[in-house]
Amino acid sequence: MSLIQGLKNAAADVAAAKGGKFACPSTNSMVTDEQDHFPLDTIGRARNALARVAQYGGKKPKWWSGSLAQLKALIKRKVKSLYPSIDVSD
Repeated sequence: MSLIQGLKNAAADVAAAKGGKFACPSTNSMVTDEQDHFPLDTIGRARNALARVAQYGGKKPKWWSGSLAQLKALIKRKVKSLYPSIDVSD
């Protein structure tokens, strides 16, 4: 097994340990750095994901190849699907 494959396997193990719930998993075609972003394994982390994505203002993160509007919509959609009790309005 190569070092890169070993690291990918380790990252997959970490994701599985966290429940594998990420708004932007490394497998998303818009994620360019092969890392998971915005963990959603608890309601607190889901709220934090909403707060953090709102802090980007007008500039998208370097690891995201889509638009900032697409990223914000994705986070809101995923949080709402996992935790319907959270208000995801602006």
